[in-house]
Amino acid sequence: YQQYFDISGKLYREEFLVDEIMEKCMYYDTLGLVKETIDLDKGTGNLVNHHYNGKVNFSGNYILGIAHGDFSWNSFNGKLSAKGAYFNDERNGLWEWYDMENKLHSKGNYSFGNKVGTWTYYYPGGKIQRTAEYDNGNLNGFTTWFYENGQVDVKKNYIDNDAEGEAFYYDVSGELQQVRYYINDKVVSYSYNGPDGKLVEPIDVSSGTYKAVTYFKNGQKSKEYEQVKGDVQGKFTNYYADGKVKSVNNYKDDEYEGLCSEFYPDGKPKTEKYYTAGLLNGSSKVFYPNGKLQKEMNYVLDELHGATKYYNESGKVVKVVTYYSDKVTKEENL
Repeated sequence: YQQYFDISGKLYREEFLVDEIMEKCMYYDTLGLVKETIDLDKGTGNLVNHHYNGKVNFSGNYILGIAHGDFSWNSFNGKLSAKGAYFNDERNGLWEWYDMENKLHSKGNYSFGNKVGTWTYYYPGGKIQRTAEYDNGNLNGFTTWFYENGQVDVKKNYIDNDAEGEAFYYDVSGELQQVRYYINDKVVSYSYNGPDGKLVEPIDVSSGTYKAVTYFKNGQKSKEYEQVKGDVQGKFTNYYADGKVKSVNNYKDDEYEGLCSEFYPDGKPKTEKYYTAGLLNGSSKVFYPNGKLQKEMNYVLDELHGATKYYNESGKVVKVVTYYSDKVTKEENL
């Protein structure tokens, strides 16, 4: 049999195999008690798993222990959260993911387990957040990130998952922040617009150790950071074109570490997140443009754990969703 454990080390799923084919699956609650038992005749049938409130969490078809056919996942409130199909245990065709409000979060195609074609990711409001080109499971071509106002944030070219060539970084206003030049996924030089609006001569950083300060064409700083032996270390500051701080992220060995903050153009806080070795860990907060708290979450090693609170713009808690190891156990509308 196979066992699966959550971030607290507690058993949450157990699969019983006969000749390497799953014939029984048991799910456990947070107290270690059996929550649900599912039997499959010789590994064949429709496997349906439920949330703590009894609503369907997951539904998928198996043939002799192999995922084959349509699969779907639902949120705690019963709304669709993901759907797609397997062919002979590999994802195939169009897959879609949805947020808790049942709005499209991302979509893309698989070909026998590998991502292919254009993948699109969305902001909660429905605007495109990112597009990426895949070939046989690897990033190939341009990946473009967008701000919510539709302006390009970052445009970077990839060859077999490695950044290659020019990468462009922009402010939310559309002003160029920086151009980085990559060879085999390593930054070898960078540039930015001078006062004349033309790119300055590329600055060689092929050693991997350097301090970078880049500028908008108006002379204001656009980025400020340090790399040591190819890894970003310490504070990385992004600026708006008017000189105000856009974000401050702390790094250790090229990964987020500690507090990472974003700010609205007027200086009010936008997000505050804590990381450990690149994983969300501890408190995370999202703020309205007026500076008031919008959402408060707690993470343990990148998994939601504990209460997530939603606030209206008056500061009143209107919804509480309780998570255990990234799974919803309770949802309350206040």
